[in-house]
Amino acid sequence: MYANFLQQHRGDYDGVILCLPNFGDETGAVAALQDAGVPILIHAYPDRLDEMAPALRRDAFCGKLSIADVFRQYGVRYTAIKPHVVDPTSADFQANVEYFDRVCRVVKGLRRMTVGAIGARTTPFKTVRVDELALQHHGITVETLDMADVIGRIRAMNGSASQDKAEMLRGYTDWSGVPDRAFENLAKLGVALDQIIAEYRMDAIAVRCWTELQTQLGISPCVMLRRPERPEPARSL
Repeated sequence: MYANFLQQHRGDYDGVILCLPNFGDETGAVAALQDAGVPILIHAYPDRLDEMAPALRRDAFCGKLSIADVFRQYGVRYTAIKPHVVDPTSADFQANVEYFDRVCRVVKGLRRMTVGAIGARTTPFKTVRVDELALQHHGITVETLDMADVIGRIRAMNGSASQDKAEMLRGYTDWSGVPDRAFENLAKLGVALDQIIAEYRMDAIAVRCWTELQTQLGISPCVMLRRPERPEPARSL
């Protein structure tokens, strides 16, 4: 069974494309894919107007509707992209695959993700409240740290510890007019955030940006939240 094949190769693929050259088999599709654990793209072949007789008609248009409906009944998540039917040799299908590839990357990136919430939400910002339990239900863990821990790390750090980070910042933009002490604190903040990310194996962070960092260290953290671009590794479907 295809389900066994997917189980044996779990981790080797980020998504599955279910191609319907004809109406398809609802029960077989569910049995094969309900435990795939990755995004599923449902693709249907188009009919030809000169081949609509009962012996020739594909009827994948209706089959896609049918399989999508039964997937909903079983709680199997899937992706459907316009146009509803598309020739696999067409530019539209190539665009669909490229879009689906991005869906797979996002889903894989969010699965078992750890997000760092550094510093408590400020009272005026109700718009940035999050439901940690809802995120955890989807496999996203939130680790919270107090801003005092970050400031303590910075104040305990000697200048040599942040030299590499300072060089990176100097190569990133123009710092003329920035006080030396503020620049040094920014470099130390970068090192402290790197330490926290490594210790907790964080995939993303959100930082309380005011007012402690401004009043106590004379800096704003925005530039430290911009990471250099890294090439995305190729992923198989």
